[in-house]
Amino acid sequence: MVMADPHIEQLKAFLGQHGYNIEEMRLAIQVLKSNRIAAAHPSDPTTTSSEIQTAIDRLFSSSHPKRPIALKALKVLELLAEELNETLFLKTD
Repeated sequence: MVMADPHIEQLKAFLGQHGYNIEEMRLAIQVLKSNRIAAAHPSDPTTTSSEIQTAIDRLFSSSHPKRPIALKALKVLELLAEELNETLFLKTD
């Protein structure tokens, strides 16, 4: 859905300025989103940054080749939240 957004070129440029590849990030965020509930906190549909970190830790061992991409995806979400001044993570504490 995000790839069809009329502002996709601005998002690509923003990510590129911060050293990120949009396609890698899109795939990593999709993996984290689909696995967050089962891996991090199955009884609560809200998501926090620390829960995504928990999902990363459970899904990707420290030597897993995709771990750096997953960590970048989390950083991108945090960066976007800051840039947009929007809450992309729901606080549960």
